[in-house]
Amino acid sequence: TTREWVKKNAIVDGGYVLAGELTNWTGEPGSTANVTFRFYDEAGTEVVTEQMAFTLPGAQETATFEVQVSTDVEILGYNYVVN
Repeated sequence: TTREWVKKNAIVDGGYVLAGELTNWTGEPGSTANVTFRFYDEAGTEVVTEQMAFTLPGAQETATFEVQVSTDVEILGYNYVVN
């Protein structure tokens, strides 16, 4: 659940860390994928946005990533868009 995600990903300095994996299904290895992450509070209001540029791994390979956001608002959800 989202609340379990928050408990597992809360960090002590007033923010959160989202850890995940990026798999290159169709992109050119070594090219860049720009991803926008949006984090939401309990009311569904966007609290913080973080943009990251990822270098794509080899074809059908997976790379791990972490997105760290600072906020004093409790985060209860997120989404992402590959730009």
